[in-house]
Amino acid sequence: MPLSIPISFDMDDLPFNLSDLNNINTAALLTGSSIAVALTALLLLGRSPRYLKGPSEVGKRIISPNETEELCNGSANDVPEYDYIVVGGGTSGCVLASRLSENPQMKVLLLEAGGSGVEQIFSRIPAAFGRFMKSKHDFQLWTTPQTYAKGKSKFWPRPKLLGGCSSVNAMMFHIGVPSDYDEWADVMRGHDGADKWRFENFKKYIRKFETFTPHRKYPNVDASHHGTRGPIQTGYFAFLSKLSEKFINSCQHIGIPFSHDVNNPLTTIGITKYVSDCPEPICIPKNSFLLVTYIDAKGQRSSTETAYLTPAVLSRSNLTVATHAPVTRILFNAKTRSAHAVGVEFTSDSNSPMYIAGVRKEVILSAGAVHTPHILLLSGVGPADQLGKHGIACVQDIPGVGNHLIDHVVTQTRFRTKRGETLERLSDTSLRGILVNIALLLRWKFLGSGPLVSNLGEAVGFIQASDATLFPPVLFSKRLEDSASGPNGPDLEIYCTPVGYKSHGFEEIPKGDVVTISALLLRPFSKGTLTLKSGDPFEPPLIDPRYLEHPNDLEVLVRGMRLMLRIAKTEPFSDYLIHDSDPRLDHNLDEIDQTAMEEEVRERVETPYHPACSARMAPLEQGGVLDAKLRVYGIANLRVVDASAFPRIISGHTAAPCIAMAEFAAAELIGS
Repeated sequence: MPLSIPISFDMDDLPFNLSDLNNINTAALLTGSSIAVALTALLLLGRSPRYLKGPSEVGKRIISPNETEELCNGSANDVPEYDYIVVGGGTSGCVLASRLSENPQMKVLLLEAGGSGVEQIFSRIPAAFGRFMKSKHDFQLWTTPQTYAKGKSKFWPRPKLLGGCSSVNAMMFHIGVPSDYDEWADVMRGHDGADKWRFENFKKYIRKFETFTPHRKYPNVDASHHGTRGPIQTGYFAFLSKLSEKFINSCQHIGIPFSHDVNNPLTTIGITKYVSDCPEPICIPKNSFLLVTYIDAKGQRSSTETAYLTPAVLSRSNLTVATHAPVTRILFNAKTRSAHAVGVEFTSDSNSPMYIAGVRKEVILSAGAVHTPHILLLSGVGPADQLGKHGIACVQDIPGVGNHLIDHVVTQTRFRTKRGETLERLSDTSLRGILVNIALLLRWKFLGSGPLVSNLGEAVGFIQASDATLFPPVLFSKRLEDSASGPNGPDLEIYCTPVGYKSHGFEEIPKGDVVTISALLLRPFSKGTLTLKSGDPFEPPLIDPRYLEHPNDLEVLVRGMRLMLRIAKTEPFSDYLIHDSDPRLDHNLDEIDQTAMEEEVRERVETPYHPACSARMAPLEQGGVLDAKLRVYGIANLRVVDASAFPRIISGHTAAPCIAMAEFAAAELIGS
């Protein structure tokens, strides 16, 4: 999803910390945008972070290398020890820390490289989520030059916050399709625990994390496919613009079926969003539904931090959460015949002291699809030849670490709309715009409604690029390889965003009201790599997703481009557009031929922030890193629980399976 609407306030403008709000000389703030900033800070003053600690409070400072060696040799006496150490407080890590610490006998340490998402305005207001990009809360990563995408390096934002991507994503609650999980089980067929990943067995973990709130206006959704008692709040609370309504009408007009709930295993294909009124005969029924989002009844984001690390959970005496504590490597016992994790090394930044903490039971890596394989490699777990090149002693030779990296790929089109039909007004920095934003902030805070509750990806459709209705063979003659996980699995997603943006919002587009339509490749064949650039833990790894290396990926996105352009010229959506010949817009793009369209796709591809499979669960001989219980091969007390563990990327958004995977792993550990 895109950079959010550039709402006319920014936390970086604040001359104070939220915790110091009571000490502010308010008279000094009553100018220009500072009014909006101060009001926002007041409205969003969250819980005190008194339960969150720093590295020095949870580990032993390393004065000499001998102290680390003592821990590795089993002779250290004064190192703080925990039963479980969870590395990474992201989408999965918060779940694990909360669930494992439910047992008061288990001492749990959660280490997060960044701070708290709850304290950040851009995380609490749904429409503001993209403000984290290129801020201090973003790792600000880049890929290597992409050979099949015009040789460009691509920006890869990755959050440094508790809650991880769940604190900054577009809040689309989507689980993929049942065959995605059956495919995971098939990958591990014959291995102990493989069948636990089949959808019929795994779905209980999806429902375990969710509390779905039905809405009286939308009775046709089958609530039995949703959870009722989980920490994560889902429902129909997101804002919907009229432009997105008309987008859905036009999608139906060209043959995309309407789905009341794409999370229902029986209706995974189709377009979804509620439309209140529209002309016959393409009217969506009045009892139709919004895309379910991770937005609660108050109009605020429901992240794994807000849901699982509540004040009551953080007050547990057996749970310690340390922020601004990036882990630099896992430590292993040098005396045992097989590798055994004994602790972790961590710090605050490259100029700060190192600390160590010991572990009695397990270390669990939940640092995400980039940082989990990076930490494994820095710790000596990975391809022996690569480790040797960087002077890292090999603890366990596993060639698959960092290989099989897969990311969804997205391309966008942009169109001029009639004035006032988009959310562009939220970026107005004039005095009038600031006053409007203040009013919208008050509406959001006290009523939980209004444009600030938009998740931006307001109307979403899941389709198959082989659908002959949408892509007649006479016009689309290239044969596609079947990438879907099953007969009802989509390979292409389209969505409407009522704001114009390009390159995550950092490349200039025409001013004024512009709408963006996106096509997302759900099942890419192209596979990339993540490798070490050096042995320095603060030097980012080399990220090469190899976008569009497989020709099938290119053809699916070409079809996605053609579909978006067709929708833009279909009533009633087309009635809200105004033709604009500006070359940065796409009103005339449908006139180009196949070769030129392929070049447009290569030029436009970006990440939709869904990297996965870089330390995947698969048989060792097939390049796997983890067994069916998510344990690293050859290291019995080291697990990986995040998107890097996916055997194959799902045909949907990755947050839900990450949360469910953490629920599964916690249940396995508690049960054992």
